[in-house]
Amino acid sequence: DFPPAKVLPNPARGQITVIWPHHGFFSITVYDLSGRRVTEENLSPDDPWIDISDLAPGTYLFKTDTGISWTTGTFTVLSE
Repeated sequence: DFPPAKVLPNPARGQITVIWPHHGFFSITVYDLSGRRVTEENLSPDDPWIDISDLAPGTYLFKTDTGISWTTGTFTVLSE
C-alpha cells in the first residue's frame, strides 16, 4: 500500500505539486464538488506539477491512479 497522495501547496493558486511516493508514472483526475471532471493529467515523479490557473476558486477532489493502486484527496484553489 502506498501512502495517500498530497497536493502542495494547499490551498493554492496557479500551480500545484502532487506528491505520491510510488516511483512511477501516474494519472491525476480533478473533479469539482458536483463530481464533474475538470482536468486529467499524466504525471511522473520528475514532472509532478499541474497548472490550476484556469480553475475557479473553491474546493476540488482528486484521484491519483497507477492502474494498480489509487488514492483520493482534496485541495482548495484560492483567488488570484
